[in-house]
Amino acid sequence: MEIISASSENENDRFFDLFSAHYEWFYGNIAVDQIVKVWYRALLDAGFKKKSKRDFKDTLKLLDIGCGTGCYINPWRKKGFTVYGIDSSPSMIALARTKNENNDYADTFCVADIRNIKESIVTRHKYDVLTSHFNFLNLFPKNELKSIFNNIYLLSKRGGFWITDYSLPENLPQECMESYDVGNSKLTKRGFWNKRLNCFEHIWKLDEKTINPRERYWFHSHATLRNILQETGWKLEKCYQSKVINGKLALSTFLDETEHTVIIMKRCE
Repeated sequence: MEIISASSENENDRFFDLFSAHYEWFYGNIAVDQIVKVWYRALLDAGFKKKSKRDFKDTLKLLDIGCGTGCYINPWRKKGFTVYGIDSSPSMIALARTKNENNDYADTFCVADIRNIKESIVTRHKYDVLTSHFNFLNLFPKNELKSIFNNIYLLSKRGGFWITDYSLPENLPQECMESYDVGNSKLTKRGFWNKRLNCFEHIWKLDEKTINPRERYWFHSHATLRNILQETGWKLEKCYQSKVINGKLALSTFLDETEHTVIIMKRCE
């Protein structure tokens, strides 16, 4: 199995490690319980089998890949899973450990880069379900995706499921400038299309001081992602259009022009 290191154009792991102090201010109001409820129902519809009460000694294991500050950990735990989280950012993992209900931090969270898990303690388990939230597949350029799909496959039990999401806008994002007052500081964000790297890039400044590295998002076609999942041994079980309607997340029939997609894959071998 080929393991590749992070490509030089992808600075997201280092960006989010520096940005972790402000992450909860921007994303702390996400309705994580509602999202997990909808995703769990989608897993059941895709054929995932939950344990009966008589099977309590053999708990199902779930790994949240790119767990960030750990906001999805407790909602998934309430669904009956023993939940673990990994993130490439040490700062994010430190925040996750301080806010999570489970006191067994060393076992619940670890720093690991899904692009290179060969030496990680996360490999000591095989998982029934793997999740990766928040437009996870947009965080990586195309040349990193096959390794990621392969590594998640290796972490999955035979018959295990992986559920994730990504965005593919109908039109390329337009250049933008936004400002935020965060405590006594001012954060500004300039977004533009990086033609050289073929991605949408954000340059952040904190009180006029530029935050380096940069935040970048890649948009992959539905066909590209389906080809990669087939090449890496995954079977596509369900594909949904994901929308927020009247303040609530809803999954509906996938369409070619779908801008936000939730996909569920199964390891069959």
